Parts: sequence; C-alpha cells; structure tokens
Amino acid sequence: LVLLWPLLGAGPLVLDEHVAYWIVGPDNPGTLLERSLDVAATPPLSFWMQRAAITLFGESELVFRAPSAVCYLLAIGVTFLLGRELLGDCAGALAALLVAWHPGVLDQVRIGRPYGATLFLAALAFWMTARWKRQPQSRWTGVGWVAANGALLWTHYVNLPAILLQFVILTGVPRVLSRPGGPSWGRLMVAAVALVGISVPLWPSVLRIWEWSPFLNFMRTEPSFLGTLGTLWWAGLPAGWVIAW
Repeated sequence: LVLLWPLLGAGPLVLDEHVAYWIVGPDNPGTLLERSLDVAATPPLSFWMQRAAITLFGESELVFRAPSAVCYLLAIGVTFLLGRELLGDCAGALAALLVAWHPGVLDQVRIGRPYGATLFLAALAFWMTARWKRQPQSRWTGVGWVAANGALLWTHYVNLPAILLQFVILTGVPRVLSRPGGPSWGRLMVAAVALVGISVPLWPSVLRIWEWSPFLNFMRTEPSFLGTLGTLWWAGLPAGWVIAW
C-alpha cells in the first residue's frame, strides 16, 4: 500500500490511459464491447472492471486507476499461495515480496491499463496449474484453471504464451520444467477445447490487429534480440537457467 501511495497524486491521464478511457467512457460512440473488439488492441475484461468502478464511485483519475491497483494487491496474495503450493510458506512469502517490490510491475499497475489484471490472473492461473498438477482428479481445479486462463485471454492478446507454458508444465514433457503427475491427456484436451471456445469471439480482433501491426509499432528500428533481453543477458540467462534447474 505504501508503494502505491503515488497513485493518489498521479495527476491527469497519460497517453495510453486516454485510449483506455475512450473504450470505457459511457458517452463514447458505440458500446464498450464494440470499441474494444472492433477498434482497440486489447480485449474488454479489464475495461469492464474500470466501467464498474466509475459507475459505482464516479469518474476520476483515481477511480479509473483503482482496479489495476486492486488487482496488483490480489496478485501478491495469490503469488504467496502459488509459492506455498510449490515449496512452502517461506518460498511463498519471498515470491510475494518479489511481486510487491518489483519496480517494473509498480510502474505498470499504477496506471489505468490491463496490466494489473494480467498480473493477478496470471498468478491465479499458475496457482491453478500447480494445484491441478498435484490434484489431477480434481474437477473443480480444472474448471478454475479454464476460467482463470479464459479471463487471461480476455484481458490481453499477448497473454497467450503464458497459457501455452502452463500446457507444457501440465503435460510434463520437458522434465526440467515439471514434476511427474498431472491431469490426463483427455482432461487437458477438454480444457483446451473449452479455452478455444471461450476465445472464438476474439479471433476477428486478432486478425485485424495482425493486419494493422505495421502501423501499431512506434519504434523507428526493431530492437535486437540481445537488446530485448537486456544489458545483463550474459549473466541473467545462465543464472536463470541454473536457478530453474
């Protein structure tokens, strides 16, 4: 909560927040769903949260940004549950602190964009993955997994790789990423079909964004692969691999 304190005096909306408000604003042309799926580059779930907030508490910058901040706080708690599920209470507490204090995370969750919701739903989905791995016969865990990942798809299109990574973990194919056990292939296929069904209304938007992609990139030159990884890639990649192993 202390780290979120700058949210109270963050001032007027910034560029991307104006885009979000254009989608959310009740007086703008069309409906929220039409603006999100037919024109914008993000699905509507986080915008529904913002619409609910300004409907209940009135229009202001703070109210508009509050859903993202609340999702960030929820993500800290769910990350603790994920760490505890894997390695116990101490690991859960350390993981929660890493999320709470991550400077890149804090920069994104204090603005009215989908990133706080993405953080929360991703933590929830990976927690469901860990629980489903441990309790492969639990029907409700599987339903929770599908719901969390379906919500993740409806929050941002770029969340798809996180879902694919969960499938890799649940199948247990690369042993370095997974432990034995997990749901049967039949249950995984049912979950996959359910997710495909949930995502069907998003397909036209994805195709539209793919067509528009040359105009959505504001970088004058494409960053190099090593530049994308960061300046300390030579240390970060080996360290990450050793820690994961």
